[in-house]
Amino acid sequence: MIETKLIVGISIVVTAVAYVLENRLRRGKHEPKAAFRRKGQLLSPAERAFLSVLEQAIGDQGRVFSMVRVADVLDMDRGMGGGERHSTLHQIQGAHFDFVICEPESTDVICVVELHDGSHAGGDAWKQRDAFLAEACAAAGLPLIQLPWQQNYDVSEIRSLVLSRLAGVAIG
Repeated sequence: MIETKLIVGISIVVTAVAYVLENRLRRGKHEPKAAFRRKGQLLSPAERAFLSVLEQAIGDQGRVFSMVRVADVLDMDRGMGGGERHSTLHQIQGAHFDFVICEPESTDVICVVELHDGSHAGGDAWKQRDAFLAEACAAAGLPLIQLPWQQNYDVSEIRSLVLSRLAGVAIG
């Protein structure tokens, strides 16, 4: 009788241990994956239309990239204090430039372009963001062109505007 109880007890323990181990192994192999989905278009219709005009205006004198993170273009001053550094990092963390014009061979950033479409009509937050970016670009010596969205653009006007902003800009 004692042997039967001992055998049953051992069987229960072995079964429980086997169940726990199997579940741990199964979880390790089949971790639930984060659910992701593709967002779709990278650029708004207004940005896509402007990109085409900007590429025509720049021609082979530069490369145009879109939706580039500010943190990939501007670096913070090393002398910046901890609190100020944290605040500035927070401001640039999720921000991006609509378009970045680079030197074609080295891809050094030579100019950034912000297209003020309907999304910039969102009030004070957008005004503060735009003012911050203008100040940051000025401090870095990086030309920033801010343009209002238009139904149509004149390629030669955009070319003249960009070239006038690039006159005398040191690359690298």
